[in-house]
Amino acid sequence: MNHVLASSAGECVACLVRVPTEVVKSRMQTSAYGAAARSSLDALRYVLRDGGLSALYQGFGITIMREVCLYWPTSEA
Repeated sequence: MNHVLASSAGECVACLVRVPTEVVKSRMQTSAYGAAARSSLDALRYVLRDGGLSALYQGFGITIMREVCLYWPTSEA
């Protein structure tokens, strides 16, 4: 049980970095801001301007659920 909890906590901490990175990356890939966002830093600024800090963590809960409930049990088998 200790391994399960430690792994789950580690995934939660990793998602604190991974989710905002994925949000910015997906906005860049879909050209959500058109030619105005020429770099990841520009896209980050637009995300923060349009939605605030909470916009960076959009999808955090479902990502945690995916990591903890789906990927972890299947990788430990």
